[in-house]
Amino acid sequence: MAKKQTSKAVVLKDVVVEQTPMAMISHAIDKGATVETLEKMFALQERWEANQAKKKFDKAMSDFQAKCPVIEKGKPIYEKGQENLPVEQRKIRYSYAPLDSIVSQTRKIISEVGLSYRFGNTKTETEMVVECIVTHIDGHSQSSPFTVAIGTEQYMTDTQKMGARSTFAKRYAFCDAFGIMTGDEDNDANEEVEVNDGEVNKAIEALSNCTVATKFNMTWNRLPKEIKANKDVISCAKDVKELILQAK
Repeated sequence: MAKKQTSKAVVLKDVVVEQTPMAMISHAIDKGATVETLEKMFALQERWEANQAKKKFDKAMSDFQAKCPVIEKGKPIYEKGQENLPVEQRKIRYSYAPLDSIVSQTRKIISEVGLSYRFGNTKTETEMVVECIVTHIDGHSQSSPFTVAIGTEQYMTDTQKMGARSTFAKRYAFCDAFGIMTGDEDNDANEEVEVNDGEVNKAIEALSNCTVATKFNMTWNRLPKEIKANKDVISCAKDVKELILQAK
């Protein structure tokens, strides 16, 4: 007796092929497209690749910020006149995170997500602009600039002025570029009041341009109470005070 045969239905799943500009260019070449048409399509390909690179950059930056810890302010600044006291007996005015400390705590994560960075700067007789340029492994880059006044202190050489301002500006440009926040150990700020980002940025810029204590005090005293309570403004103010102290 013949064995009854059963048929099996073969289901083919749809294959989705991404129609990239390069695939379109290949098809256009096969169809004998004109040079003008191909030039437009190559321009489209460049824009598509740039957009893809931007998406990967944004994803890498998002991954970095998710992994990056709040940087602790581990360098203490002591009250004046305690130089002869043992360290354990000195009173700490406040603490902050130097650039090298921030970089050492973030370097590994930056590399893991496929990012790298470099600094560039331009300067005039009165100010310096430092850029932190962050680049993804696929090519997209973004720049975060920070401007600081060079100052005219007679007790500092030109090299000292440039070095002090460069380090200060690099720290802020680096943190801005990667969205890094530093944790306050001194806890001298009360509950922060929400303020306009533009006003905060103006306050930070004004404080950063202070090179002597008198100008700093005048600028700080003119700031509204809610701006003084902002943690970014407080952090900038402390760094500027430290820079002024170091310059003396």
